[in-house]
Amino acid sequence: MCPIYETEKDLQREQSIAERVAAAWGGEMVKLIPRYSIDYIFIHEGEAAAWVEIKSRTVASTTYPTYYASLHTVMFGKQMAAETGLPFFLMVSWSDTIKFLEITKRYPIKYAGRTDRGDAFDKNPAYIIPIDEFQGLENENNG
Repeated sequence: MCPIYETEKDLQREQSIAERVAAAWGGEMVKLIPRYSIDYIFIHEGEAAAWVEIKSRTVASTTYPTYYASLHTVMFGKQMAAETGLPFFLMVSWSDTIKFLEITKRYPIKYAGRTDRGDAFDKNPAYIIPIDEFQGLENENNG
């Protein structure tokens, strides 16, 4: 079994991002249970409106030209979108902005991940997504 590295601080940061997204989009973000492999369902006017995966990065959005997204997570989100007709969004908070992307297509795949923890399971197949395909979150106040 793989260890879970997500901390309480990580969950609080994710919740803060979810609240900003909900305010910008005019709805509510509801946290999903872990078996869903994606973080939230967005509710607008009482109706399910989108599936949302939230990621937080400590570097600026201009640091790298691409974002690596877990193939497993993206596949699950796309399956949810196909099954329900609701869009799947990848929402990333960088140190300078929050951006999102509705994932509807395939991207190149690379076997990648972090190596600083000495955990072989930190590397996985990942989509390589150009950051310039992401859109800025409306009404955002950087930070």
